[in-house]
Amino acid sequence: MPIEERLERTQKEIESEIRIAMLEKDITQTQLADDLNISKNVVSEAVRGYNTPRAKKARRKIRKWLGMEGE
Repeated sequence: MPIEERLERTQKEIESEIRIAMLEKDITQTQLADDLNISKNVVSEAVRGYNTPRAKKARRKIRKWLGMEGE
């Protein structure tokens, strides 16, 4: 499978996992941004699986806040 397809699949998996956890906690991206004191754009990038340093950092915070850090 080409690298681009693998990257896209991984991004979708990340997004699905985080969105499910958000649904379980009944929280929106806006609420996450407010609670974690990060911008809504960065939260969106993190949830969508972007691979930038700021998205990775935000994703770690989000996963911790959602109780996903052990996964």
